[in-house]
Amino acid sequence: MRPTVTGSATTYAPRWVSVSLSPRMKMGVFADLARSELAKLPENASRDDVRDAMAKAWDSVDNRLGGLVYDNLFWNKALKDAGLASVRSLGWNLGTVREVGGGLTDLAKQPLALMRGGKITLTHRGAYVVALPVTVGLMGGMLGYLMTGQVPQTLKDWFYPKTGRKDANGNDERVSLPSYMKDIASYTRAPWQTVKGKLHPAIATVMSMLNNQDYYGDEIRNPNDPLVTQAKQEAEYMAQQFEPFGIRNASEERQFGQSRALQAGSFFGLTPAPREVVRSSAQNAMEDYLRQRAPKGLTPEQAAARRTESTLRPAFLTHQPDAMARLRAAVAGGTLRSTQANTFLKSLAEPPTVGSFKALRLNEAVEVYRLGSPAERARWAPVLQQKLDRADPASYTPAEQAAIRRGLAAIHAQHP
Repeated sequence: MRPTVTGSATTYAPRWVSVSLSPRMKMGVFADLARSELAKLPENASRDDVRDAMAKAWDSVDNRLGGLVYDNLFWNKALKDAGLASVRSLGWNLGTVREVGGGLTDLAKQPLALMRGGKITLTHRGAYVVALPVTVGLMGGMLGYLMTGQVPQTLKDWFYPKTGRKDANGNDERVSLPSYMKDIASYTRAPWQTVKGKLHPAIATVMSMLNNQDYYGDEIRNPNDPLVTQAKQEAEYMAQQFEPFGIRNASEERQFGQSRALQAGSFFGLTPAPREVVRSSAQNAMEDYLRQRAPKGLTPEQAAARRTESTLRPAFLTHQPDAMARLRAAVAGGTLRSTQANTFLKSLAEPPTVGSFKALRLNEAVEVYRLGSPAERARWAPVLQQKLDRADPASYTPAEQAAIRRGLAAIHAQHP
């Protein structure tokens, strides 16, 4: 895999993709758009009209399929070089903004055009915005049906198809398809984090190392460790940055016990759905409460222990034959202490999410319980009752006491 220059567009891809496959795909799509545009033009159309129509068609192809021709933007060379050096896949991300953002703008203009006596005009960008969710949804629905044998029941099932397995919390495992819908969902759900993720890998890595904080807010090196150990921790972090996404995702899928088909899908962009999508509304609220109180900046040792437990939990819950051997190896290797391993084994006896629910304060537990599904409420009801029996009103602020009363009233109204 090496940089390949095509025209004035630089991409990092295998040569057969950037020189052979991608240009042929772009020319095929452009041929269809050009044929459609030429059919719309009058027979006496001027050369300028034809050029304008062809330019719009090619810009749309550039936006959708990447390999952006930067010369068409007439950018200052220094500005272009600064953009390429600071943003991951500059042309790809710019194309997404131009096509999706421009399409939404074109569609928003149509009602105003009708009010002025004009007619509806569906541009390439507008048509793409309409077709994108439909196409991705249909692909997701078919994939979900192939994996589970069930027709999608909710909107989530179309865009994040189920795999037929359950995660450690008893939720349906889901996958995310490689499409611009992932970017749209990310910008909607966490815009600032998404923008930060678009930074050039070199810049993001240097900033993380200077701040001693990785993407998840954990420490890259433990300042209390010996200097040799700290150097090793930073070297390991640097090595991780050069690991291709496909290999990293496949490795994580293997640790979680996923099928070989899903592991292979990681190389083609078929990745696990975001945790916020997989979890229920109540579980997301519970995670938010716990995250606010969680200690900031875990040390590398603590982060490694947390990752090990998160991969071992589904292995034990799905009764994988090597689960206990992996736990013993983690203890022998020093990733987990014996006390941590024992605590982890005890937590497996509890129903999913009950341990997290126990860690909530009463006002938080009432709100999470109110958002829960019938199955979740059945698991959490005994814990909530214990919290109510042991509650000390003096330990809660007046605002928290009011929240508890409102939450209990809402629960009783829903289930008298």
